[in-house]
Amino acid sequence: MINSMKKYNKYNLSEMMKKIKEYLFNSSETNIKLSLSVGVGVFTGIIPIWGFQTILAIMLSFLFKLNKIITLTFSNFSQPPITPFVVVGSFLLGGLFVNTDAVMFHSTSRTGYEFIKNNLLQYVIGSIILAVLLAPITGITTYYFLYVFRKEKNCEN
Repeated sequence: MINSMKKYNKYNLSEMMKKIKEYLFNSSETNIKLSLSVGVGVFTGIIPIWGFQTILAIMLSFLFKLNKIITLTFSNFSQPPITPFVVVGSFLLGGLFVNTDAVMFHSTSRTGYEFIKNNLLQYVIGSIILAVLLAPITGITTYYFLYVFRKEKNCEN
């Protein structure tokens, strides 16, 4: 049962990646529009508005006339196995801007709930900063790869 589940998940992940790659590289839209769609999707996927990320991604993709499928796909950026990196990165970045004595993985005297309650501001600020940093990085990286591998689409409007 577990082995069949692993095969199923691996198949779906590889198929999904293949479809995203195919959609990005064979789309009729410009490289800039596709890379902006990726950046906006990553931004909405990281900011801490749990449960509303998809709604915000849809609204922003309509507002800026971006590729809706790409924006929605990349708004799911912070899904496992990336989630721990996003959480830890957000917490550590927030620690640079919020004056607190919180130590990430050393909480012997406090419960997990108390730790989260006392340090939520640090996480929220850090995740907003992480979203603001990663959105342009992923957008620029996407634009670079599209520019290199989709030269015939570069001059389209």
